[in-house]
Amino acid sequence: MEKNHLYKLLNVSTDATQDEIENAYRNKQPRFDFLNPATDFKDNPRAKELYEAYAVLSDAEKRKEYDETERTRIRTMAELSDDAAHSVPPTPKLEYMFREMREHPAREAVFLAIIFVLVFRGC
Repeated sequence: MEKNHLYKLLNVSTDATQDEIENAYRNKQPRFDFLNPATDFKDNPRAKELYEAYAVLSDAEKRKEYDETERTRIRTMAELSDDAAHSVPPTPKLEYMFREMREHPAREAVFLAIIFVLVFRGC
């Protein structure tokens, strides 16, 4: 899940007011039955996502809890990626290869072309 997922669903900033959240929700769901949301959920799963985002962001307590959870999740992900980056030392072969690429730009172009082919062929 991406950062601030609910805010992106409604296309509002993280410091949006209640009125901005409500207007964004109503603009995203012009044909939505606001009195009976369950009727649209069966036919339109996107309507359910938007309604859930609105339900969380329109309630001050739920919004505060969501923001704290997001901050904690993002901080944890950053710490894990930092730990992972520092836990695996580069192999001598990779160091040699990158040094060679820096010294010889033509080799860098060939290497990047090989990586491109491997990635897009699914190898």
